[in-house]
Amino acid sequence: MVEDCGYFCANWLTAPDGGDLNAQVDAIIGQIARTLQTLGGDMAGMVKHTILVRAGHVDPIQAIEAVHRACHAHAPALVQRPGVGTIFCSPELGDPSALVAFFGLFVLDTALVAEAQRMLFHEMPMDVAKGVRIGPQTFLTGLEALEFPTAPDGARVEGEYHVAPEFVSQTEVVVHKIMSVLRYFELGPDDIQKLNVYLKTGLEDDAVRQIVTDAFSRVARHPVTMANRLQLIRGQGMAIPAFAIEIDGYALRPSVAADTAIPALRFRIVDADTDADWRSLCNATIAAITGSAPRRIIALTFFVSTAWAENGSGSLPQAMGAYVDRMLPFAHPPLSPGIVYCENSSPSAELVFIA
Repeated sequence: MVEDCGYFCANWLTAPDGGDLNAQVDAIIGQIARTLQTLGGDMAGMVKHTILVRAGHVDPIQAIEAVHRACHAHAPALVQRPGVGTIFCSPELGDPSALVAFFGLFVLDTALVAEAQRMLFHEMPMDVAKGVRIGPQTFLTGLEALEFPTAPDGARVEGEYHVAPEFVSQTEVVVHKIMSVLRYFELGPDDIQKLNVYLKTGLEDDAVRQIVTDAFSRVARHPVTMANRLQLIRGQGMAIPAFAIEIDGYALRPSVAADTAIPALRFRIVDADTDADWRSLCNATIAAITGSAPRRIIALTFFVSTAWAENGSGSLPQAMGAYVDRMLPFAHPPLSPGIVYCENSSPSAELVFIA
């Protein structure tokens, strides 16, 4: 966990003592809540979270309910003023006893979070917002292809929903939803800094990037370049089996970034060769950190193959973290990398930093 510049990041925490799903969630959220108290913040400052569950061992819907129950117990204000969130099924969590891992981004000044502008769901009750703007930055929730039929008068038909079977059609629905959120906050596709694209399709990476880019261009009605802003994360599904794609992200209006009470975040995706080992990925990440202006790193996540978990014998997070810290002795605060095991064809890293 890292605290810096008014932010606090819980970077893919798992429960050290195992237990069932509820016990693990309570341990993770309790640890975060206690740490936030020592920093003068609380759980109500949560603006973004991602839930990672072990595929085949946990019902994603039950995990969502468990996380929000625990969060609301520590911060009832989240019921009315939620952050954004995503859930994803991973084939591996590193620790054999872990059922869930949690990433949370918090703003310590909860007054800023309380005043943040939110776009809430109106189609159905949800424990997350569609989008949250705090200062110049807007966080986008994990949006999927769930559609609700409506009656001739525009009212929703209760108890019914639809998910298109084709990947391209689902992508189109998701992009329409993203554009709706952006327009609500008076933003456009050019303001997007980064999108996480969660997949369980076998399409090649370049094909996925092209399909997403083409969808944005059609909806925006002008050419949009998205390829270098997309982080593809392949796994074994999202909240329900019908979803083939889900996208969350982050948008920023740089022109007002310098005039706000909290510094804006930046993101950098670091790609490695398909056959890279963990040291090669670490070295590419270190080069990205040291090869430009000084950065205060809020979070570092490695997205790696499930085979690395087997080869690492459960010690891979510690090995990668120790290696990065040894190579970056000047890093402040000290980095504590998170690892997401996925089914990507090549490893990558994500840096969240303040320039």
